[in-house]
Amino acid sequence: MNTLIKKSLLSSSTALLALSLVASSAVYAGDHPVAGGWNVTYTTQNVIPVDERGHMLVQAIAEGSNKSTLNNNHLDGWTIVNKEMADLTQGNGPHNGYIDYSNGSDIVTAAWSGNVTTVMSPEGAPQTSFAGEWQYTGGTGPYANIKGSGTYSGHFVSQTEYVVDWKGFSNK
Repeated sequence: MNTLIKKSLLSSSTALLALSLVASSAVYAGDHPVAGGWNVTYTTQNVIPVDERGHMLVQAIAEGSNKSTLNNNHLDGWTIVNKEMADLTQGNGPHNGYIDYSNGSDIVTAAWSGNVTTVMSPEGAPQTSFAGEWQYTGGTGPYANIKGSGTYSGHFVSQTEYVVDWKGFSNK
């Protein structure tokens, strides 16, 4: 192959790669930052002991409301139902679940997963925190095609209440 053809193919390939990168970023051009926080209380909590002392499966439902922490008011004031499962040993291990944000007939659902960590305070009381990632899985009404993902972190303020801060990006 002569040098002119090689340069032409290389130039065409480079242009095609650049065009595909621009086109793929255009898919996300509508995404904007979203962030919020919520306080929730368990309405249902089932603890199942497993095979050794301190190893348990936890299945729970918690309810509360979301507060947007950005000016775009993303899901601000929406009711939350968080359905969760955890496989914990001495208060540590993976957890995951689904959260429904609802406002009237509009619903947005996100899947989430992460890890729970428990340490003892100097006073000997357990302090439990958690962190992970979330992703919208669907919605209804104007949120039917919602897309987005991000991270979350939180901690327990009592045996039945916890707080969560979350952030990420969404197309709605």
